[in-house]
Amino acid sequence: TLTENRLRLSRVAGADGTVRRAGDPETADTVRTAARACPRLDGDGARPTHATDEAVLDAAGDDPGWTQEEGLPFETSRGYAAAVGREDGTGPAVLVVKGAPETVLPACAGLPDHALEVAQRLAGDGLRIIAVARRPLARGEKAADVLEQSPSKLEFTGLLALADVPRETSPALVRGLREAGVRPVVLTGDHPQTAHAIAVDLGWPEDAVVVTGDELAAADRTARSRMLRDADVVARVAPEQKLQVVESLRDAGRVVGMVGDGANDAAAIRAA
Repeated sequence: TLTENRLRLSRVAGADGTVRRAGDPETADTVRTAARACPRLDGDGARPTHATDEAVLDAAGDDPGWTQEEGLPFETSRGYAAAVGREDGTGPAVLVVKGAPETVLPACAGLPDHALEVAQRLAGDGLRIIAVARRPLARGEKAADVLEQSPSKLEFTGLLALADVPRETSPALVRGLREAGVRPVVLTGDHPQTAHAIAVDLGWPEDAVVVTGDELAAADRTARSRMLRDADVVARVAPEQKLQVVESLRDAGRVVGMVGDGANDAAAIRAA
């Protein structure tokens, strides 16, 4: 991993598009809503292990008035996490959702025109963007049933922008690989603009070529190999696509090495 994977909340955009620094009292509602969509604490009180959830929960602080009834943890293939809960345990049931802007924003009713532009601008600064939304449950709706369905008719609450710090050794590592004749390619689940900005910080050129997991999925094997032949960054890549990337690079005539520190990297590492 080229970054520290120690995320911290940097900025928050409200529903009106105003971007504020983390910790500003005006951001509390958006941050709290995002935290309520995180998995509940384990029985032993342990925090969730996902770095994004840790950063959101740290920024939100305690929320004793919220009781979560049902939760749906984040999965890359789904693109969001969600939960249903109540204020003070007795208030009306509310669905809260946090996830990738390209998944959550289209599910919002009456989405402001500026929402996507603000998300793209923040991503272009190398920040990891989370869209936040909610809606009250209608009379008779059950939490489990609501979570089984794709979210819709949500109220846009805002955007969280989280910062990750490149490891101090990463720029020298990337430079050394290039000097040794190795062409490094980044695989990341981040938004394309976030991934591009971080890659440039690490030593990739400003015109680094970015392709996405969705683009690869829509291509046939020949087209996929052609796309990856010149790619510097593969963004929004799903865990199961990493093996596909290794195989496609080999199809393009490359000798491939793969490094990674996650369980979902194992198949691609083994294939490489």
